[in-house]
Amino acid sequence: MENFINTSRVKKVLPINHKQKKILIVESSPNVRQQLAELLEKNGYKITIAENGYDGYKFALHEPPDLIIADIIIPMMSGLEMLKLLRENSYTSEIPFIFLTEKAATIDRRIGMNSGADDYLSIPFKSDDILNALKTRLEKKDGIDKKFDKVFRSISGNIPHELRTPLGSIIGFTNMMLDEFYTLEKMEMLDMLHKIKGASLRLHKTIEKFIIFSEAEVLNMDKTNNSKLLSKETEVNAFLLYSVTNEKMKVEDSTIPVNLETTYGKIQIAEDYFMIMFGELIENAIKFSFPNKAIDIYSSESESAYTLTVKNYGRGMTEEEIASMAPFNQHNRQKYEQQGNGLGLMIVSSLATFYNVGFNLISVPDQYTEASLRFRKVLGKS
Repeated sequence: MENFINTSRVKKVLPINHKQKKILIVESSPNVRQQLAELLEKNGYKITIAENGYDGYKFALHEPPDLIIADIIIPMMSGLEMLKLLRENSYTSEIPFIFLTEKAATIDRRIGMNSGADDYLSIPFKSDDILNALKTRLEKKDGIDKKFDKVFRSISGNIPHELRTPLGSIIGFTNMMLDEFYTLEKMEMLDMLHKIKGASLRLHKTIEKFIIFSEAEVLNMDKTNNSKLLSKETEVNAFLLYSVTNEKMKVEDSTIPVNLETTYGKIQIAEDYFMIMFGELIENAIKFSFPNKAIDIYSSESESAYTLTVKNYGRGMTEEEIASMAPFNQHNRQKYEQQGNGLGLMIVSSLATFYNVGFNLISVPDQYTEASLRFRKVLGKS
């Protein structure tokens, strides 16, 4: 049997935790399959084998492995096709994927990596290379999973209140209307319908923010597979800023005056995410402004950066409150009876991290809050 794996002076590299990791090997060559399986089983991994891409895809869907090793050229469905389908399925999209190929051509490596593969190994390969590649990818995946679990626990411990309160109003007023339908006056029923609508909008808004925040956190967990978003560009102009501001004013039913003095800029961020970040700053400014105190929106530029600032005059925050910002953590809630979920600025912060945007907050209690976003300019444009 031809030896595809160089086992000379191999060091045993054990899986990264006590739970036995499941590895799916998709390879048409019996010799390569056997040698890989023996090596990995000897190092404590649980192995599943598929001889073609179709079976590999089905196995991955039926019982998702912790990692997949697959040849690029395999029968029935190529490794590239299998990877594409798995990446499109939310159930399997995060499984680390390592390509094998007997071809050492650079173009094969480039095609594999551009398709979303996590690593690439050429046949023949050394045992140490395989074991170290598995260890590295599994450690990265475990790190992402732990971070997601931490975020989930933080959110799940606080979100019930933000869901139960409006949901309780919706159910309560609906039951009253059903029980007393024939005795309620029209105006009483209309008042209840308005309360149901208000609670429904609050519930919808909470869920929307939760989804956006979760999406931003997922982007930060794996920048490599989301790198295409980093090349997106947005043209910032007065019309775009006015449109977002006006929409937020309508949603918040606000008549607070706004001073808008900004210049044109072309920046490195997807427009949808720019509008989310700017919109959250505007919404925050509206909520915490003193009545009739204008919100100032202005910009400044350097050779490589475009800075957009939203400044409101109102409640403000202490340094301790800024430092302790967290999802669903709203300061002085009982004192001010302010509805909200504390997610707005956390969404801005998380998206700023992903896009390498400078996010700065300066605030003086009972005076003002100034929030600035420092974007990278698209070079050569102004």
